[in-house]
Amino acid sequence: MTALISVIPNPFTTIIHVEIECLDNNINYCIVRLIDQKGKILKLVGVNVQEGSTKVSIERLKILAKGEYTLDVLTTDGKKVHSMVLTKE
Repeated sequence: MTALISVIPNPFTTIIHVEIECLDNNINYCIVRLIDQKGKILKLVGVNVQEGSTKVSIERLKILAKGEYTLDVLTTDGKKVHSMVLTKE
Protein backbone atom coordinates (compact mmCIF):
# COMPACT_ATOMS: atom_id res chain seq x y z
CA MET A 1 0.00 0.00 0.00
CA THR A 2 1.34 3.37 -1.00
CA ALA A 3 -0.35 6.22 0.82
CA LEU A 4 0.02 9.77 2.04
CA ILE A 5 -1.13 9.98 5.64
CA SER A 6 -1.67 13.01 7.84
CA VAL A 7 -2.60 13.01 11.50
CA ILE A 8 -3.79 16.07 13.43
CA PRO A 9 -3.63 17.50 16.02
CA ASN A 10 -0.35 16.66 17.70
CA PRO A 11 -0.42 17.13 20.61
CA PHE A 12 -4.02 15.94 21.05
CA THR A 13 -6.53 16.10 23.90
CA THR A 14 -9.79 14.33 23.03
CA ILE A 15 -9.75 13.41 19.33
CA ILE A 16 -7.33 12.50 16.53
CA HIS A 17 -8.12 13.00 12.84
CA VAL A 18 -6.41 10.72 10.33
CA GLU A 19 -6.49 11.40 6.58
CA ILE A 20 -5.41 8.60 4.24
CA GLU A 21 -4.79 9.31 0.59
CA CYS A 22 -4.28 5.93 -1.05
CA LEU A 23 -2.01 5.95 -4.09
CA ASP A 24 -2.49 2.22 -4.75
CA ASN A 25 -5.78 1.23 -6.41
CA ASN A 26 -5.48 -2.36 -5.17
CA ILE A 27 -6.05 -1.44 -1.52
CA ASN A 28 -9.55 -0.81 -0.21
CA TYR A 29 -9.19 -1.44 3.53
CA CYS A 30 -6.66 -0.61 6.25
CA ILE A 31 -6.40 -0.59 10.03
CA VAL A 32 -5.60 2.37 12.27
CA ARG A 33 -4.42 1.54 15.79
CA LEU A 34 -3.38 3.59 18.80
CA ILE A 35 -1.05 1.95 21.30
CA ASP A 36 0.47 3.06 24.59
CA GLN A 37 4.15 2.95 25.57
CA LYS A 38 3.75 -0.60 26.92
CA GLY A 39 2.42 -1.84 23.57
CA LYS A 40 -1.21 -2.18 24.68
CA ILE A 41 -3.70 -1.54 21.88
CA LEU A 42 -6.07 1.20 23.03
CA LYS A 43 -8.02 1.83 19.81
CA LEU A 44 -8.37 -0.27 16.68
CA VAL A 45 -10.36 1.11 13.75
CA GLY A 46 -11.00 -0.52 10.38
CA VAL A 47 -11.14 1.94 7.50
CA ASN A 48 -12.67 1.44 4.07
CA VAL A 49 -10.24 3.33 1.85
CA GLN A 50 -11.88 5.06 -1.09
CA GLU A 51 -10.32 6.54 -4.18
CA GLY A 52 -8.85 9.88 -3.24
CA SER A 53 -8.86 10.91 0.39
CA THR A 54 -10.45 9.02 3.28
CA LYS A 55 -10.84 10.58 6.73
CA VAL A 56 -11.38 8.84 10.05
CA SER A 57 -11.57 10.26 13.57
CA ILE A 58 -10.48 8.47 16.72
CA GLU A 59 -12.61 9.83 19.54
CA ARG A 60 -13.10 9.53 23.29
CA LEU A 61 -9.43 10.03 24.09
CA LYS A 62 -10.01 12.35 27.04
CA ILE A 63 -9.65 9.44 29.48
CA LEU A 64 -6.09 8.68 28.37
CA ALA A 65 -3.26 9.76 30.64
CA LYS A 66 -0.91 12.50 29.47
CA GLY A 67 2.10 11.09 27.64
CA GLU A 68 3.22 9.57 24.37
CA TYR A 69 1.25 7.15 22.20
CA THR A 70 1.97 5.51 18.86
CA LEU A 71 -0.46 5.64 15.95
CA ASP A 72 0.04 3.01 13.24
CA VAL A 73 -1.68 2.51 9.90
CA LEU A 74 -1.56 -1.13 8.74
CA THR A 75 -2.65 -3.15 5.75
CA THR A 76 -4.99 -6.08 6.37
CA ASP A 77 -2.01 -8.45 6.29
CA GLY A 78 -0.32 -6.48 9.11
CA LYS A 79 2.23 -4.52 7.07
CA LYS A 80 2.93 -1.18 8.73
CA VAL A 81 2.37 1.64 6.25
CA HIS A 82 2.77 4.56 8.63
CA SER A 83 3.78 5.05 12.26
CA MET A 84 4.14 8.16 14.35
CA VAL A 85 4.40 9.20 17.98
CA LEU A 86 1.63 11.45 19.29
CA THR A 87 1.57 13.38 22.56
CA LYS A 88 -1.52 13.54 24.79
CA GLU A 89 -1.85 16.83 26.70
